[in-house]
Amino acid sequence: MDESNRAENEYPTRLRQQKQRRTEVEPNPGQTNSTTPIDPNPASASASKSAFTLAFTSASASDSASISASASESGSRGTYNTRLTSRQKADKILRWMHQEYRWTIKDLIRSMVFDDPERLYDPTAHARSGKLIEAIWGETDILQKLQEHPSFQKMPEQAPPLNIYCGELTALEVTPSFGPYNQLLEFDSLNLSHIHQDIKRLAPRLLSLLQSLTAPIRQRTDQADRQSESLEGRFIILFSILCFTRRRNTCSNLPKLFGLYFQSMGVKRRVLQVLAGMGICETYHTINKLNESIAANGLNHLATAGSHPDAIIVYDNFDYQEQVRHQRVGDHGDLKSVTSGKVIYGRHLPLTGLGSTFKT
Repeated sequence: MDESNRAENEYPTRLRQQKQRRTEVEPNPGQTNSTTPIDPNPASASASKSAFTLAFTSASASDSASISASASESGSRGTYNTRLTSRQKADKILRWMHQEYRWTIKDLIRSMVFDDPERLYDPTAHARSGKLIEAIWGETDILQKLQEHPSFQKMPEQAPPLNIYCGELTALEVTPSFGPYNQLLEFDSLNLSHIHQDIKRLAPRLLSLLQSLTAPIRQRTDQADRQSESLEGRFIILFSILCFTRRRNTCSNLPKLFGLYFQSMGVKRRVLQVLAGMGICETYHTINKLNESIAANGLNHLATAGSHPDAIIVYDNFDYQEQVRHQRVGDHGDLKSVTSGKVIYGRHLPLTGLGSTFKT
């Protein structure tokens, strides 16, 4: 009697546990339910319990096997396909990102800039932002390609970052015109149109900014524009001052050429110092050193220039009489005989000289 009463009291508890286990472990659609139906008779409760326990154990084993198999499939990295091009890899990554997370490039960049990582040793948002800046503005070809896109030109109301302007100046500073001083280049041989084309090609955003700032405030429609002359020279001076201020030692070609030209035209020392203070040319002391260096190189070249077979030497003797204004106390003017000459290389002269030509 005691055992039967105990079975009757424990039956509702076992029934609830079995129902709970049955809801937790559901059979697959392709499998049949192998659990034994619960008999409402208390006498067969123990048999039902053992049958249900056996079915639950087998179902749990099959579920654990399927979970482990899926985990191994998802955890495997797969093989690395080296035959994919960079374009195919980028398309595959972007397609996976959109299908898996519904993300665009804009969402990815925004997360890299603003969201800090959850794990301790992952790169921070500040570090990722630095890598992003280096990847875009650190590469000159990437920056130029982005500037050629029409969308880049449709954003005048938003000021571009300072790195864009600095990148354009850096690209301009390696050109022959704005780069280091070239002694073989003369001021008269400068082509302002070619220099302006280099500015338009390498620094379009900064040039557009300067053009917008220097545009006339009033646009007259009743008469012709007074500013009819070309402004290429003004923009070249502005870019020369910017590059020379940023890199005084390596971007001094135009300032030194301007200084040498001004001095050769008789500009006084005080005027040269004023222009040097504005960044237009080099200082008076630097220009004198340049003249000494040019004279020394000319003497070294003149020592060997006369021995060339295609050289033509033109010279002239003249007398120079000092006037009264040249005399000083104890130094009276006298007559001086001077010889001046010039060496010219004949373009069409034979290497053997003119003597061999006349003999034949």
